Amino acid sequence: MANTKVIYTNGCQFKEIEMASGALDIHQGDNINYNSSGYGKASSDTSGEVFAGVAMEELKVASADNGTAGTYKLKIIPAGAGNIVRRKLGATRSTALPGTDVYIGLSASSPAANEVALATVSTNTITNNVKVGKVFAFVSTTEADIAI
Repeated sequence: MANTKVIYTNGCQFKEIEMASGALDIHQGDNINYNSSGYGKASSDTSGEVFAGVAMEELKVASADNGTAGTYKLKIIPAGAGNIVRRKLGATRSTALPGTDVYIGLSASSPAANEVALATVSTNTITNNVKVGKVFAFVSTTEADIAI
């Protein structure tokens, strides 16, 4: 799994969600959001989106092959089930206090779909507050275990 380590799964089964139409370039370990219509997509700091979970498989589909939402499905570790996953931080931190909120964080320099931003990281642009969860444990200056 690229950049994802499942620390604790709380007996949770993986969930399969229907994906949005259009091009899909999902990598194992990417954060996944529900769009405003309720379909899965790569996470972004976008109004009306809600964090769905972490992709457990790859899904690469050309736009021409995916004209209808729901045609493709993706297995994820679902949010809200007490899971803890290791995530890259969009900005280097010297510490990350347990309980600190974590959001989908995108900036011009690091728009990777598998990175997150702590609420207190000013170098990451967080506009729409798409919440991922909370810091469970600080791992390193570039990673934290996140309770999703």
